[in-house]
Amino acid sequence: MLSRRRFIETASLSLIALLTPFQAVAAWASQAFKANSLDAAYLQLFNSTSFTATRKVQIVTPQTAKNPNAVPIKISANLPNVQSISIFIETANSPLVATFQLSAATTPFVSTRIKMVKTDVLIVVVKTAEKLYTNRKKISLINNHCGS
Repeated sequence: MLSRRRFIETASLSLIALLTPFQAVAAWASQAFKANSLDAAYLQLFNSTSFTATRKVQIVTPQTAKNPNAVPIKISANLPNVQSISIFIETANSPLVATFQLSAATTPFVSTRIKMVKTDVLIVVVKTAEKLYTNRKKISLINNHCGS
């Protein structure tokens, strides 16, 4: 029979074992968010700068965004075994905007809003169990200087 002390020890060790990979992923991704170039962010996040361009990664966003503080973006991937979807802005000082880790049971779809400073190219990288896929879309911003 399991004593209370043994149960607490086992439960504590199990919890530490479960949380350690999450802490490692968080530390790993934080370096990618600090990267100041696309290639540096790609290397930190994927350990590669080689991607396959495909239309199976679909980006739905306005061609011209009226509010640069909240540009709506929807991304879906018609690919098997999607593990993550990552969003980059091509010429931003910190190009990695967001990365979403997905489980096998999740539909590869993400909807979010991002902040943009200027007209730029949105780059999406989808990581599958086999390779890395990408697609891109230019988003223009309307310069509204009337103070509203």
